[in-house]
This record gives sequence, structure tokens and C-alpha cells, in this order.
Amino acid sequence: MMKFLKTLSILLFIPLVAPAITPQKSEALKVLVTIKPLYSLTAFLMKGVGEPQLLLDGSEDPHHFSLAPSHAKLIKDADLIVWVGAMLEGFMVKAIRATKKRRVTLMSTAGLKLLHREDSHGCLLEEACVEGEKAKKKDDTKIYDNQHTAIDPHIWLDIDNTILMVREITSHLIALDLKNAKIYQENSKALLKKLDALKIEIDEMAKPLAHFHFIAFHDAYGYLEHRYKLKNSAAETTKGQERPSLKAFAKIRNLIKQKDIRCLLVDPQHPSEVEQKLAKEFDMFMYEADPLGVEIEAGPEHYFTLMRTLIQQLDDCRQKYGPKK
Repeated sequence: MMKFLKTLSILLFIPLVAPAITPQKSEALKVLVTIKPLYSLTAFLMKGVGEPQLLLDGSEDPHHFSLAPSHAKLIKDADLIVWVGAMLEGFMVKAIRATKKRRVTLMSTAGLKLLHREDSHGCLLEEACVEGEKAKKKDDTKIYDNQHTAIDPHIWLDIDNTILMVREITSHLIALDLKNAKIYQENSKALLKKLDALKIEIDEMAKPLAHFHFIAFHDAYGYLEHRYKLKNSAAETTKGQERPSLKAFAKIRNLIKQKDIRCLLVDPQHPSEVEQKLAKEFDMFMYEADPLGVEIEAGPEHYFTLMRTLIQQLDDCRQKYGPKK
């Protein structure tokens, strides 16, 4: 009995040690972004929190892309989808309609300067901006399907538009991830400051390009044309068609002769026999440019490199292959 009591007294004084609990790290927000320029902005905003997922991570063309089952899974698993809208990524429409996940349709950002494809040189559509504001209350996969099909969706090529889009993406990130709101706000502030500096830099770089005529059959440069007074004679003639009609082709040939246009910009995603034919006939140089920056490494600096590269490519073309002297 004495032995039992002694053993019990020892046990009573053994301190109870709770098992160690490893705190679980909360998962970062799953953000899916369709194209590299938008991914660049989103990745910058998410620094210190996580990394977004890029949907089109190769040389895919958003105008003619088809979703694979792996892409559909990324869409299904995402907490937030960042895209331009049905005007650019038409392949996303069915998948987005089928999901209840939050999305940022950047074409619907209030206050954007939206351009009409048929006249990128003087037709800023105020009514389109109004529709953009209303789009949030409607189905944003339909808002540009019919009467707005003529709006140029390459909205990131205007830095003022990009500044508005950064604020829009930031607000959605904060709404979904309040605990990291301060980080998003600080990143947004830093990014907006960088974009302001880039705008000043690009404006200066583009000064020699005023009234410079070039040919490009992919009408993706409207926002650059409008801001910097460039002139894409092919886009004006073909009105958004990838392959010009015989009448349009004849008009382009006449423009090249009249204005002695020597610069032919070729989009690597839109190769064309017409471009090769014109280059051979008029001894034009086919100078490669890409509004998506598919060859530029994806990441926070992508957008800045893309904008500098596009302006530099246009200026190189102007200097080397401008009108004959």
C-alpha cells in the first residue's frame, strides 16, 4: 500500500505537457490571369503574399485560343480571375459563365479610354466608357458581344488605362483577402508610382514618332497610335479584318506608293502571306513587334519591358526603314 501511494504521489507531480501544435499557414489567394501584361501587374500587386497563375504562358494567341481540360481546372480552382473581357479572350466566356468565381473584367473598368477600331486617331468612345461602368451590373461576358465588337480590346497599351486597371485589380484583391490589405495597398502605391514614371519616359521616347506611317495588319496598336499620333495605314483600310479584301489590298498598295511607307510591322502571332507579298513588291522590311510580349519573361517587370520595347521597335523601324531620302 505504501508503495502504491508513493507511486501515485510521483505521478501527481508530473507536469502535463500538451503536444506541440504547428500553426497552419493560410493558403495564398488563387488568382488566375489570362495574358502576360495583366499577369505582370497582378504579380506586382501580390508581392509578399503569393503569385498569380498565368493561363496563356506561351505564344498562344488569345484571339484563337481553345481551353484544354487543364485550363478549365485552373479556372474552376481560382478564387479570382483577371481578364480583359469577351472582346479579347472569347475562349473564356463559356467557362466564366459556368463558374461563380469572382472575376475582374478589366474592359469594364470605369473611366477607361476606349477606342473604336475603325478610327484609332480621333474616336475616343465616351458612350463606351459609360457602358463599361454599367457592365458590372450586367453580364460582362455579353456586354461587348454585339454593338461593341468594334471596340479595340488592347487597352493595356495606354498607360492611363493601365493605371485605372491597377486600382481595379487592387480593390478586388483586398475584398477577397482583407488580412493582406496593407500589403496590396503598399504594392499598389509603388506600382502606380512606377507607372507614372514610365508614362513620362515613354512620352519622351515617342516624340520622334509623331505622324510616322507604318503598315501592320494586326490592328493591335490603336492606343499607341492615338496617344503618340502614329498612323497604321493598313488597320485604317482593313477595319479589323486579318486578311484584307482585294479592294483594301489595292488601297494599301496605293498608300505605300503615295506616302513611301517603308516600315512593315509583323506580329509573330499573326503571320501573313500578304505581308510577304508587300515586302517583296515594295522592298519593305518586315520588322517584328508583339503587343503581348510573349517572348518577354513573365513577371512584375514584364509590362514595363513590353512598353519600352514596343516604342523602341517602332522608333528603330522609323530610323532604319522610314521613307526613302
